[in-house]
Amino acid sequence: MKKILKKTLKILAWTVGILLVAGTIGYLVLDKKLPEGVEGPEAEALADKMLAAVNKPAWDSLAVIEFTYFRGGHHILWDKQRNLVEVIWDDKRVLVNPTTMKGFGWQDGVQVEGDKRDKVVEKGLTWFWNDSFWLMAPFKVRDPGTTRKVVTNDDGTKSLLVTYSSGGRTPGDSYLWHLDANGMPTAWQFWVQLLPIGGLRLGWEDWQTLPGGAKLSMARTSGLTDLHFTGLKGGANLQSLGYAEDVFAPLAGM
Repeated sequence: MKKILKKTLKILAWTVGILLVAGTIGYLVLDKKLPEGVEGPEAEALADKMLAAVNKPAWDSLAVIEFTYFRGGHHILWDKQRNLVEVIWDDKRVLVNPTTMKGFGWQDGVQVEGDKRDKVVEKGLTWFWNDSFWLMAPFKVRDPGTTRKVVTNDDGTKSLLVTYSSGGRTPGDSYLWHLDANGMPTAWQFWVQLLPIGGLRLGWEDWQTLPGGAKLSMARTSGLTDLHFTGLKGGANLQSLGYAEDVFAPLAGM
């Protein structure tokens, strides 16, 4: 019995050691330092080119948008004009005003109150902020608190480094946008506080054009995993998306 236990412990020790070595190698290979860039007219011109490619004016004029983030099955309906949001996931539903952070929550179709409501509403807001950023990040390169720098890559091409010094849940996060010749995003690399490895790269693919002309990518791709958005719709009002009634009526005055 002692021999078996000793052998088992030795195998376990070797396994842990191999995993630690593999993890260290993976970290050293994948982790990249935040590149240096230069602020100024060239960076702003590159941002202008990117915003023109995705049609920022069309995005600004879009009144409502609806989508589902496939990774977690979060369904989001956003009235951009009034800044009101519905988030549905698992057995929960939230109506919330992101400006005031006040709203209502339901679980299994039953409205919840008190602390439970507050927790559900906060969770719904978290999904909205996270998922909407991953969908519309190209339009947010000039948000308040951002800085833009142009980065010259090894092959001589130029990329746009955007750092969020304020706002959101993790100020200080940086995103390096790789663009094609027309300024359309093809991929980004990111350095964020939530991940220990910096410079991970995801491709921006499967571009769709909404009514009015705004362009959004529906897929984030890498060699390891793909993340998808589905059910993308946009329009001038809720009726244009097929809603007969005002979903956000309960939020009046909140």
